[in-house]
Amino acid sequence: MTSALVTGGAGFIGSHLVDRL
Repeated sequence: MTSALVTGGAGFIGSHLVDRL
């Protein structure tokens, strides 16, 4: 569960970084 949450959070932040770029 925790690892899935971390992966989801990383993907969410990553998508935001790509969107800003």
